[in-house]
Amino acid sequence: MTRILIADDHEVVRSGLRLTLEAHDGWKVVAEASDGKEAIAKAVETRPDVAIIDFALSRMNGIEATRQIRARVPTAEVLIFTMHESDVLKAQALEAGARAYLLKSDATQHLISAVESLGPTRQSSDVTASAHSEDQTREGPSESEIRATLEAMLAAEVFRTSPQLTAFLRFIIEAELRGERASLKGYTIAVEALGRGEDFDPNADPIVRVEAGRLRRALWRYYDGPGASDLVVIDIPRGRYIPTFRYRRAAQAVTASPMRGKSFVVGTVRAWRESIDAMSRGLERFISRWRL
Repeated sequence: MTRILIADDHEVVRSGLRLTLEAHDGWKVVAEASDGKEAIAKAVETRPDVAIIDFALSRMNGIEATRQIRARVPTAEVLIFTMHESDVLKAQALEAGARAYLLKSDATQHLISAVESLGPTRQSSDVTASAHSEDQTREGPSESEIRATLEAMLAAEVFRTSPQLTAFLRFIIEAELRGERASLKGYTIAVEALGRGEDFDPNADPIVRVEAGRLRRALWRYYDGPGASDLVVIDIPRGRYIPTFRYRRAAQAVTASPMRGKSFVVGTVRAWRESIDAMSRGLERFISRWRL
């Protein structure tokens, strides 16, 4: 019997998958989960043969959940189930240990064959590996890859807990992708992304510069942590608000893991950056009071 775990934040989706899968002879859904952390716990508890993991899970996205499931339950094969058509997500899924990648729009036609493919031959792994190789030869990330990376980034705690940084990052990326680079000025960002009034004066109020500094540090923390294996790097060079996009070489996209002799250095750097963030917020409050 093939034992299956389903992780998706929508109960209707989980129910539909269960009905479809259990109609297949010899398949049984042994557990369901509604978020990434629950998926890991259920995988450890039930030891499934196949885990169908939605990419856009809350509390922990599907890529990181896949990585931890594969580490804790090596016998479980993972199928990433997503609505995002993206080569970079396929590459990330492969690096995290997934063996298949299925679009939700294709589930009706291909769900059964995708689960069946998670056997000893691992055909889906070969297909994903080819996509990864092609990805590395392109000049730069595609628009869909950039947007998929953005959504994965905004699901991480460093951005999920900061609506202001989320709004800032989404605004400048979307403007750049639309070819509206000229709009990436302090005034426009303050009014359209940060909620300032039309009387905003960028020369008198440094909010955009302060938030841009916080955003750069948040990007550093993301790529030091949950984004350590991302193949697309989003950056904001100092002195401007125009984002840049590039592929990171596969050799540089390493999985973050606790290592003796290294954890203190990482912790010290993160503490330093958090202190800088706190100082920036304090400076902003001081300036606001002074202006009043």
